[in-house]
Amino acid sequence: EIGRQFGDRTAVRPQHADGFDALGERLGIGEETRAADDHGDAIRHRRPTTQVEVLISDCKGEPASLARIFDARPDVLNHNIETVARLQRAVRPSASYARSLSVLSRAAADGLTVKSGLVLGMGETVEQRLELLDELREVGPAEVPVNFLKPMVGTPFADRPAVEPLEAI
Repeated sequence: EIGRQFGDRTAVRPQHADGFDALGERLGIGEETRAADDHGDAIRHRRPTTQVEVLISDCKGEPASLARIFDARPDVLNHNIETVARLQRAVRPSASYARSLSVLSRAAADGLTVKSGLVLGMGETVEQRLELLDELREVGPAEVPVNFLKPMVGTPFADRPAVEPLEAI
């Protein structure tokens, strides 16, 4: 970990500098609002050519939180929609499908490159998958990573049939 606290927000902690240099040209920051600007600033100061990708929640749609993230101008803003509208409450109880689409749309409208991933195999139909992809297409994400649920005993989706990768094509 590069660090969570940056006193002057212009330098990566010295004890993390060697590790940071080994990370390469693209770096994801999987944290929230403060990390988007604090860590992004520190990373860009240390290595200006490194791309900063942030993975965010929907911030409950709070404009001030979203503005702080958007103002940090990450190279990629990732907010995963995860699943189709019908399954949102089961998969993401504190999230909202419409709010997730709104966050992605607002980020894209603000000129950010957006990315949103999803997981197939939680009980959605092929038609629902296509509807989700149509709605994401309207947002215009640069990437849509598709993952496949691996049903496991002891999890809420243990009874779901495995989705074969060719079903995603």
